[in-house]
Amino acid sequence: VSFGPIETIPATTPPTIDPNGLGQIDVKSNGVSLISGKTVLGVYKYDATDKLSWDATNNSNDKIFTSADLPQGKIGAQILASTGDVKTARDSISTLATNLINQVNAHYAIAVPATEFFLTPTAPDARLIQFNETVVNADTLKAAASIGGNKQALDIAALATEAISALGTNVTFNSHFNKTVTTLAQELNTTNIRLEDQKLSEEMARSSRDEFSGVSQDEELTDLMKFQRSFQATSRFINVVDNLLDQVVNRMGSF
Repeated sequence: VSFGPIETIPATTPPTIDPNGLGQIDVKSNGVSLISGKTVLGVYKYDATDKLSWDATNNSNDKIFTSADLPQGKIGAQILASTGDVKTARDSISTLATNLINQVNAHYAIAVPATEFFLTPTAPDARLIQFNETVVNADTLKAAASIGGNKQALDIAALATEAISALGTNVTFNSHFNKTVTTLAQELNTTNIRLEDQKLSEEMARSSRDEFSGVSQDEELTDLMKFQRSFQATSRFINVVDNLLDQVVNRMGSF
């Protein structure tokens, strides 16, 4: 899995402009050069141990990033989720699938020796439950080693409620699956609650900011009415003074 090299850069050092690069920049993070001019020096990837690392293809200083070095915001959350709760759930389901395949195959091999009911995964990352159609089909499917018996079929059916030691003490397939789903659901619910809290905090912060930097329509309307009344009073005063002056001038002219 790889992520875009520009969007996921946890740049701890501000980009510097290359004086000879016509405005191009150099970006470094934790001492590792990420971008130099037009060249992107690497990409994020997962190594064999599922650790997130920076593959600096043109730089010998490859660095294994810890969770503290991950980028923040949406991309950082996606990386953290994919390497945390989601990966844990996938690994748990893979463990369930692997043990289910092994248990069913072990019981069915008694009825049909050297025959797999499910195909055995070839790699840990390929834990898909696949029916062995090439050997087991409607014509060759057997429920027991003896004709007319159904012991192996009953044993396979009983696996749903039978404790499987590989999954833990007194843990069945059903309980293991329910625990995996419940844990993931709880983490998702907790995340949604935190998201709602963050949204409320954001709304409160925006409201507080608007109180100081925004324009209140009620206050502006009140001020407008005050200015209008003041203008009207001033106009009346000017009219009165004009009438007085007119009377004084006209009367003086009559003498």
